[in-house]
Amino acid sequence: MDPRIVLLRAAALLVLPLAAMNGCGGEPAPKAQHLLFITVDTLRTDRLGCYGAAQSPSPNIDRLAREGTLFQDAYAQRAVTLPSMTSFFTSKYPYEHGVLNNLKRVPDAEWLLAERLQAAGFHTRAYSASGVLMPERNNVEQGYKPNAYSFFPDEEVMTGKAEKFIRERFGERGRQFLWVHYMNPHKPYDPPAPYDRLFDPEYQGAFDGSGETLDRIYVERIDLAAADRRHIEAVYDGTIAFVDRLIGRLLAALEETGQAADTLVVFAADHGEDLYSHNYYYYHANSTYRSSTSIPLIFRQPGAVAAGQAVTGMVETVDFMPTVLCWLAADPGTAPGGDTALRGNDLSQVLAGQGAVRKDFAYALVDQDVDEGRSELIFSVRNRDWMYVWNESGVHPDNPPEAGEYPIAKQELYHLPSDPDEQKNIVEQHPEVAEKLYRAINAWRERMTQRLLADEASATHRAELERLGYLGGSGKSRPPVEQDGGGTGGRQRR
Repeated sequence: MDPRIVLLRAAALLVLPLAAMNGCGGEPAPKAQHLLFITVDTLRTDRLGCYGAAQSPSPNIDRLAREGTLFQDAYAQRAVTLPSMTSFFTSKYPYEHGVLNNLKRVPDAEWLLAERLQAAGFHTRAYSASGVLMPERNNVEQGYKPNAYSFFPDEEVMTGKAEKFIRERFGERGRQFLWVHYMNPHKPYDPPAPYDRLFDPEYQGAFDGSGETLDRIYVERIDLAAADRRHIEAVYDGTIAFVDRLIGRLLAALEETGQAADTLVVFAADHGEDLYSHNYYYYHANSTYRSSTSIPLIFRQPGAVAAGQAVTGMVETVDFMPTVLCWLAADPGTAPGGDTALRGNDLSQVLAGQGAVRKDFAYALVDQDVDEGRSELIFSVRNRDWMYVWNESGVHPDNPPEAGEYPIAKQELYHLPSDPDEQKNIVEQHPEVAEKLYRAINAWRERMTQRLLADEASATHRAELERLGYLGGSGKSRPPVEQDGGGTGGRQRR
């Protein structure tokens, strides 16, 4: 952690949920004219210098953190791109919005951030390097005019387009919302030269960051030597360094326009990456552990967002939209049909340096197809001291199927102060803690269920959850505290 970043230890402010701008108090004046939202795919938090990496591949992201507010414990609600970005843009959990994997479509009835900002008078523009987030594929382009949501697989080209947009539109043609999504450092880890040899130039071994190599390690359960694992992490860091340079170009363009002081910049990832931390896995979609659900989250606006803050306390992707709507004084209004309430917390007072955030629990899930048309859900919840997994059916996710199963026990419990990497399952030693956290999951799910039952726009998703037994009288039963589910019990997880 950069020594100039001040840790906010006190939990002085309980931030309450924002619904129809209640958290902003009446009609606040906008603190920013524009919003630049930069997201990166598959970025593991602890590889960044501003999050503690000893050898930082991310000088531009680190500078953004020094100049703004960094959230130390931010979590995605699903470690998959489309569900996570849908939670960013709806302020709803995947269980409620129904986008559980990358094969789903964002429901027409959901009113996304771009639509809300467009209704508030913003010009909206998006550039994506992810094939999952292509226009006309899964309905993420809601809120953008035709040709204002573009897919560029070449990230250098995409950055050039975004730079041009910033220079031509920010400060000249009304209020702007620009979203830029980078695909790197997603697998394969194959950065261009010189980034491919930047952090481990002397390696002569047999392993690299190709998809074939990483999948083989997982399928064959290969025990890597320390040098081989370091090299794979080094090429992963190289992809971060490559993207960091491109992000630096966006920030430079913003500063050159003179609009930095009028623009709220938000940097985040859709999810993290296991990086061999669990089950030999170099991916994320099967995981509900911190390695894949922890995300970087940084806000910056010179003179408005408090600089040098590293905020303790959990936040979630659902907190993003209430915060930016309040900060921009963009009334979310009422969508034509459907539920427009925001589930997350408004963190704008925290950004202004007026307190810290407290959230009792953060939630995540994994969905797994078990046969045609039927899925099972694996839930997890964390608080300050514990992380608990509830996998009632004992299913083992297999995304992608050809890669084999990812073992998760029926119940898992990790004591975070002594086991921050979530390696030793101690559920059998602490059944009372497991029971408390199970009840938290059940209460959270019940809240989501009641919202679904009240929301006519969610009829399709509601019917799907009813078929799975998650709604109505066929609700899931309480599992015993045991390890017969093919999980790891109290053994060390890789």
